[in-house]
Amino acid sequence: MLKNYVKIALRNILKNKLYSFIAVFGLAFGMACFLIIFSYIRFEKSYDDFHTNKKNIYRVDKQIKSGGRTFYRSLIGASTAPLLKEEFSPIKNTVRFTNLFNCFVNTEKSTYREKRFLFADSSVLSVFSFPLKAGNPQTALANPFTVIITPQTAEKYFGNKNPIGQEIFLQTKEHPEKFSFIVTGITNIIPVNSTIKFDFLASFSSLRTIMGNQFMDNNWEGPVWTYVQLQDNYNSQRLEPLFSSFAKNYIPREEYNAVDFRLVSLEDTYYERGDGLQIGDWGIKPFSYLLLFMTVLVLIIACINYMNLLSAHSITRAKEIGVRKVQGANRVQLVTQFIGESVIISIISFVVALVLVELLLPSFKLLLSNTWSSFGFVAKRQVDYDIFYPDVLFYMVIITIVIGIMSGLYPAIVLSRYNTSHILKGELSSGRSSNFVRKVFVVTQFTISIVFIISSLHVLWQIHKWKNTNLGFNDKGLICLPVYDNSVRNKYEMFKSSLLESADINGVTSSNLIPGGLDANKLYLKSDDTKDINAVIYFVDKDFIKTIGLNIEKGRDFSETNLSDSKYSLIANQAAVKACGWNNISEQQVQLYTKENDVENIRYTCNVIGEIKNFNYRFFKSADDPLVLIIEPRTINHILIRVNEFNVQGSLEYIKSTWNTMGFRQSFEYTYLSDELKASYSIYEAMDSFIRFAAMITIIIAVLGLFALSSFIIDRKTKEIGIRKVMGASVSNIIYNLSNSFILLVVIAIAIAVPIAYKIVPMFLQQLPNHININIWFMMIAALCVIVFSLIVVGVKALKAAAVNPVQSLKYE
Repeated sequence: MLKNYVKIALRNILKNKLYSFIAVFGLAFGMACFLIIFSYIRFEKSYDDFHTNKKNIYRVDKQIKSGGRTFYRSLIGASTAPLLKEEFSPIKNTVRFTNLFNCFVNTEKSTYREKRFLFADSSVLSVFSFPLKAGNPQTALANPFTVIITPQTAEKYFGNKNPIGQEIFLQTKEHPEKFSFIVTGITNIIPVNSTIKFDFLASFSSLRTIMGNQFMDNNWEGPVWTYVQLQDNYNSQRLEPLFSSFAKNYIPREEYNAVDFRLVSLEDTYYERGDGLQIGDWGIKPFSYLLLFMTVLVLIIACINYMNLLSAHSITRAKEIGVRKVQGANRVQLVTQFIGESVIISIISFVVALVLVELLLPSFKLLLSNTWSSFGFVAKRQVDYDIFYPDVLFYMVIITIVIGIMSGLYPAIVLSRYNTSHILKGELSSGRSSNFVRKVFVVTQFTISIVFIISSLHVLWQIHKWKNTNLGFNDKGLICLPVYDNSVRNKYEMFKSSLLESADINGVTSSNLIPGGLDANKLYLKSDDTKDINAVIYFVDKDFIKTIGLNIEKGRDFSETNLSDSKYSLIANQAAVKACGWNNISEQQVQLYTKENDVENIRYTCNVIGEIKNFNYRFFKSADDPLVLIIEPRTINHILIRVNEFNVQGSLEYIKSTWNTMGFRQSFEYTYLSDELKASYSIYEAMDSFIRFAAMITIIIAVLGLFALSSFIIDRKTKEIGIRKVMGASVSNIIYNLSNSFILLVVIAIAIAVPIAYKIVPMFLQQLPNHININIWFMMIAALCVIVFSLIVVGVKALKAAAVNPVQSLKYE
């Protein structure tokens, strides 16, 4: 019997090629999208699953209350971990990590810039499951200046040579001297689904020499991630309330008011990232859930389309059902046959979906890899997963079978209950209930499609607004060179002079930070009338303002002829001037300082010489925060070069050749500042790409479904069309009569979709920085596009039917 069902199913597929193609590929696209996204969500959920002690490992976050809001930072000082272990007996072990990010690592034969040079306590190998393939895990990081490396790093630096016992040298941008490390271990390959990623893992005790005692013993703000391992079966919720007294006892309250700590389980650290830089990969839960929600909607539309076509075409098989009933087939057999055929078609769609996944998955992975911005500062995000997880395929097979059963159930039950004599006499019609169900399906499809289109238009416009926001400076034509070696800092002025000899170089400057980039350094500021103003500090050279295009409101720019500018002058933005309450900036002298245990450490004493307009020194952040510029050549981390936009390639070649003649110890690297800023909203561009893709798939499925449904219904009205033409109806009149019912369904879908979008889209937009408001024009554009598509699809079929000779129409069937 099963063999017979398969034969009939394949025969019907080949007999109705157009409808079969639309049904199979529409459902296959929905399944493929769902499979890709569902597998990705599973991949995200699997982060850190490979750690044996994952149930007992927690990250310690700093909790800060300010202005009625609570902020969480995953970075806390190095002195926290030893005190926590000493203070709380439930803490079995602690592990600290820190990342030197852009450092310089070399051996006798090779030199590379590294972004994943981590330091960790020796307990890391017992707390986390990073097994060694070579070396002793008990002693590998027990001594200062020891390091373990990954297999990829071992091959990169030492080739086929045994790395154990070999020496590597570390140089940081803060420390010109080289530090020697001995390789004491090689790890197994670090799983891609790890939130802690490294190429080098050095002993944390080395930092006492590299960073000093202040960093290790008396620092609550250092870039250190702290993890604790609790005793087995200990409830973390019992420990968290005790942190308040710990903070009061150890943290200077004058400097760190309203500070507390919280524990984030290792299983949650992928999503609960807190503020500040991350040690490895991280995710955004709303973004992931939005993807899942969209792909579920796509799958629902594909299923609805499939059910609709199956339901509509089932009426053409009425005589087949009648013959089977005459031959003795009972209702159960008929229902089983229809459901079996539907399941077979669903399985065929699933096989096609697997092929589509193989075609689409590489592009999806690439899009995700570029979604999380790095500013060239941290290592690029890694996304690598497959769909062939046993549990994913099991769930997908179940979904496929359920779709087949649900799709075939309705037409099977409806057709099998009709009277045999009525069927054989041709007295069977689709019925009001069937027509109503199909209309509901069409309206549902187009409603979801229209909501997607409206959402996509708003996200696209939001990104357009971000791209065209006035940053307060000109990012076009600015080339950014990272600096991580003192050989560049020492010869910066010589390099700058050589560059300015070219007519295509319009300006050269330097800064410790990329304008509009990552978070900035801060110091306290005070003058005669104010104190403890938290101000962002940009350490620059004298040409910074004119090179990046800032606007001076009052006073003057830094001057090459005024020698005091390089040591004793400061330029403030409008927000800093307002915060300090200055009316006349030329009379102000300020001090910039840090505080430790309520003791002020004066770093700079300067005269205010100018006021600049506020600019977006941090992308997506307010431009209205206090900021000051100071000349400080020792802190050069970036060289910014403004080039002739009509000869960018020629300018780059000149810059590179000049760089090579300087004999710098670091390789030549560059980015465009505009590209660095675009990376800030890359995740939103990816989101828009997903929404647009979902909108495209849903509208294609909906429109093709409408085409197939309209074709079926119009074909069944062939004789009616012939009679109308014989009675004198014009082609336009026939087209109108055939099209109006379908277009009415689309109009109803628009009427439902617009209020839904009006409610949902603002809720989404409000989560975005500097968000736009909902635009009624986008709703009208979406509605117009859907109506036009529908008119074309239905109108073409109606025109073809209306143009047929009435004689041929009356001979139909």
